[in-house]
Amino acid sequence: MSALVRLPGQKEQLLPRLEAGPSLNERAKIQALLATIDTALKAFRANESPGAEPTN
Repeated sequence: MSALVRLPGQKEQLLPRLEAGPSLNERAKIQALLATIDTALKAFRANESPGAEPTN
């Protein structure tokens, strides 16, 4: 399974954990993971369409 397929699934698993009201430390870890996933997804999308601007 490619990372492009796994990353959205990981993001979907993290969002409910974030909404569940974790401790400050856990919240920071989850937010960092989400930021990493978003960055990776944007990089994949940019590589798929050379010359195209990444979307948010």
